[in-house]
Amino acid sequence: MSDQDEQKIVLQTEATLLQHYQDIAHQLNSSDSVAEAKAVLEPIYSQPEATQVAFLKLLAKQHNTEAADIIQAMYTLNENKEIRKEARRRLIQLEGEDIYADWTIPSGPSLTEAMANLANSEKTETDPFVAELQSLFGQAEGMMQQPEYLDVVSDFIESWAAEDFETAYRSLSTQSPLRAGLSEDDWISSRIEWTNITTPDDPNIAFAQPVEDECGPERAVVTVGWSLRLSAEATTILPEVPVATLAFKETGRHWFWTRYTLVLENDQWVILDASDEAANARQLTKDEIGERVQALNELIGDEEKLIEAELGDEDEDEDDEFDEDEDEDEDEDDDEVGMQEALLANALGHMGSMVGLMSQALNYYDALIAQAPEESGDIYKEAFNIAGSVFDIERAAYYAQQLAEKVPAERGTALRNLAYSYHSLAAKFHNEEDHEQEEHFEALVEPTIRQALAVEDSPENQILLATILIQQEKDLDEAESYLRKAQKGPLSKEDSIDVAMGLAELAMQREDNEQALHHFQTLSHLSPDDAQVWYRIGYLEHQLQHLNKAREALEQSIQLDPSLTEAYSELASIYLIEGDDKKAREVARDGLEENPEAADMYATLALIYMNSGDFRSAHKYLTQGEAIDSEDEFLQEARERYNVENKQQKSQQQRGPNKNKHHNKAKKK
Repeated sequence: MSDQDEQKIVLQTEATLLQHYQDIAHQLNSSDSVAEAKAVLEPIYSQPEATQVAFLKLLAKQHNTEAADIIQAMYTLNENKEIRKEARRRLIQLEGEDIYADWTIPSGPSLTEAMANLANSEKTETDPFVAELQSLFGQAEGMMQQPEYLDVVSDFIESWAAEDFETAYRSLSTQSPLRAGLSEDDWISSRIEWTNITTPDDPNIAFAQPVEDECGPERAVVTVGWSLRLSAEATTILPEVPVATLAFKETGRHWFWTRYTLVLENDQWVILDASDEAANARQLTKDEIGERVQALNELIGDEEKLIEAELGDEDEDEDDEFDEDEDEDEDEDDDEVGMQEALLANALGHMGSMVGLMSQALNYYDALIAQAPEESGDIYKEAFNIAGSVFDIERAAYYAQQLAEKVPAERGTALRNLAYSYHSLAAKFHNEEDHEQEEHFEALVEPTIRQALAVEDSPENQILLATILIQQEKDLDEAESYLRKAQKGPLSKEDSIDVAMGLAELAMQREDNEQALHHFQTLSHLSPDDAQVWYRIGYLEHQLQHLNKAREALEQSIQLDPSLTEAYSELASIYLIEGDDKKAREVARDGLEENPEAADMYATLALIYMNSGDFRSAHKYLTQGEAIDSEDEFLQEARERYNVENKQQKSQQQRGPNKNKHHNKAKKK
């Protein structure tokens, strides 16, 4: 059979699979076991590797959930490492377009049964598929232990906030006072009227914690910390919406703490009642609240120890890996990755528990604040720190606002923390592409820190204002004056680092490379393990033509942080300048091996091949990079350069033979 015939068959196979991909996705989502899911995928798995890879690429171009489901299943269940790598690339591509798979691996035996089966298996080698299952079992262990009634509460809050009141109503017991004796239609109508005024949005559940002493086979009690944004205050009260523990007026975010009672009806968990847990907490004495916070702190400490143990085990495994014979790396790679993913998944589970416990503690702090707002300076500050730790920036901003208003002695520090919070919120809304909110909070940052500086002319406030001005690229002389003033101290080590970084950034904006290098060298002594600092030193040494020093700094940066792809690119460019294309390729390939999903590393390799005139290889790497992240700016620049230079090369090749032809004719004459 000719190559053309083989290619024709491959294309026909791809087209046939693509024609039926929606049916395949439907069967996948209907499968009840891993074996059934693999059987559904068998028509794909039976194809050659090249056909499967091409099919994955075609699926990604469909831009829908059904295609993502098949890609996810192939990534999860395929035993071929190359297929799994390609599937992962396509999932990342789709995620960049906000397209996610709904398919999850079918539930099978319990974790204990699965591990027992693996332990009793006569098979001594662990193949990639089993390694992947071990990883998935490890990640799922926490979810398997989660009571079903927790999902009922979460679904109720989320469906209610999404104005899916039909689902919310049916989550309630027929005897629930939350129904207020209304029919389903009347209950829904009253909620629609309420939401037309308040427009609830962006619900968030911080924790859902069973009250163990009150849970049994047919009854459960759960306390839930949750929040959502409201555009206006309600004019009527709904029984399922308690009084907010606090509200941040800048975004309309309201926080609630609710106690839900659930019962079994017709073998289904439903919500019987809900009460305001925050109101209950406010009835406690200060000592009683302190005891409960102390108990939570002890639990948080236990979770921290578990996280350290999990991550410590992972570090030990990584150390052991270096001691093994390199020839065994390929055989044990999948097993090692699977076990590391399981350890990480367990650690993340403990982190989630710790975040929930810290969020619970915040509700008790709110109760203490409610009892004596003007006497709660230390509580405001501690609550601000905890809210920041659990990434609840809106809540942190609220505490900073209240501290500035209620405790005059802390106003300077509070306003500085508030400016930090506004800056973080601007970044958050930027990432969410809510540019109206981004601009709103960005506009609040500078005036807030100037207020802080007027109240308290401290080095911390001077440094923050200078940093904001530098980021905005305005009033650079004023920014430098604040940094020079802050240098007089007293400064903590962190403040000294911030001053040196500010002066370095100023010099960079003024294109004073020698002065910038001086400040980054100062930073290298203050923060010797900062890979970014060493990268900046390498970049500046390169700009100043100190190539040996540049190489040393960039190699140090890579050693400290192998994920810093720009350091590989900069180091490769130095070898290109020196005419060592081979070494440049080695550096770029090292970077790609460490960062296989980094589009800019593909761009770097493409540029290296373009430099040597190998436009075919350059095109290959550009295409691979674009499959991962076509929006990467460096990759786009490399593609533009490729288009220009490739066109020039082809033009020269076309002119070349004609010139020789005319030259030969002239020579004959």
